[in-house]
Amino acid sequence: MATTVVPSARGPKVGGDPLGRGRIGVVRRRHRMRMLAGAGVMVVCAAGFWVTAFASSDQASVVTLARPVSYGQVLAAGDLRVVTIGSHLEVPVVPASQRADLVGRVVGSALPAGSLLSEGVLVSAVPGPGQALVSVSVKAGKVPPMVNPGAQVVVSETKVSGSGPASGAEAGVRGTVLDVRPGAGGAAVTAVTVLCDQGQAARVAQLQEPAVIVLPAQAPGPGR
Repeated sequence: MATTVVPSARGPKVGGDPLGRGRIGVVRRRHRMRMLAGAGVMVVCAAGFWVTAFASSDQASVVTLARPVSYGQVLAAGDLRVVTIGSHLEVPVVPASQRADLVGRVVGSALPAGSLLSEGVLVSAVPGPGQALVSVSVKAGKVPPMVNPGAQVVVSETKVSGSGPASGAEAGVRGTVLDVRPGAGGAAVTAVTVLCDQGQAARVAQLQEPAVIVLPAQAPGPGR
């Protein structure tokens, strides 16, 4: 029995790809591109994760002052707030987790709002060991109008005695101002509360016409 081969009506395709290898190559290139794109996304995600993790580990939440405080002030909850700083900063701080522990603590110096808190600026009580608080009534003109809590001062006698007037700071007592307010005599008198050495407190209390001399900020005060 004879077999007859009938040629295709279209005829052979010149330069064709009867095995479909060209189509397979296109599919493979697309697959490679998808794999490369997927790998790129993974690299970007991994980089983002590590950048975020590093940035988070380089930050620390600490406690600062929300408002100014004076020397000897007892801290209240409203005096405190939490901020984030770089953990690489080598400064003493109180972690945000200990914020509640600071309520009721006593501040050992006058500090402005925004100051970082640390154990170094806190004291157990005011006055501390070897210190005393004494209040003096100062007449107008014998106390600088800008004197504020935290100022370091010398309290001295100005009344002329039989041996002559006192010789300014040499005859006075050094201390740190804790409070300034109008005295019982109204605007003509200012009541100034001073923290000084315990051995000098009686001397300050006995002054008849005291004057307050403000010292430079860098001068060391009692207990500093």
